[in-house]
Amino acid sequence: MLYGKQFKKILKLELYDYCRYPGQWMNSILFFTLIVIMFPLMTSVQNSILIHFIPAIFGLISSLSVILSLNYLFNSDYEDGTLDLYLLSFGSLRPYVAVKLITHWMIFCLPILVISPILFVLYNIEYHLIGIILLSLLFSTTILLILGALISGLILSIKNQGLLLILLILPIFAPVLIFCSGTINAALTNDNYLAPLLFLFSILMFTIITVPSITSFFLKVSLN
Repeated sequence: MLYGKQFKKILKLELYDYCRYPGQWMNSILFFTLIVIMFPLMTSVQNSILIHFIPAIFGLISSLSVILSLNYLFNSDYEDGTLDLYLLSFGSLRPYVAVKLITHWMIFCLPILVISPILFVLYNIEYHLIGIILLSLLFSTTILLILGALISGLILSIKNQGLLLILLILPIFAPVLIFCSGTINAALTNDNYLAPLLFLFSILMFTIITVPSITSFFLKVSLN
């Protein structure tokens, strides 16, 4: 019950903060939208050839958009003392981490999933494949967000952490992108897409269960 009250309070504050500074989340969404739109317009390749680029385009660009947004996750709260205040007020950072992940997903990942079906028109994707592609994007972007939060919490006290964050997340980024692209490619070529999709789902469930608690511990260590 106590965690529920903490959760609601932090959620209101986070959503209000994102509404005050829309530039924080619009950059990643515009980056994803512009790259996906410009690629077919600038390449002028046939649809039969363009369809082979779909897994790489949507998997890679959506993942990069999430990675670019990780700097907005904990840094500002750490620098202005908000993170210390949450720890002193609530005694635990688990509700804080849960709210940050949910609001970050709503602000950065959800718009990508909403925009993607509209952008699929440029690539002449068949309607019955849209759900499968969206599921693979949903799983992969959420996994990267949660694991990115873990790494961000680990190096939070380090100055100029941008390059270090990218270097640490690349080993995680690569296999997730491979399975995301594999799922999309299998769906487009009428192959069995369930195996890579279920693998992504199992990773997602594992990260949801285990990573937030570890992230809250890393944040506490960074504050000491």
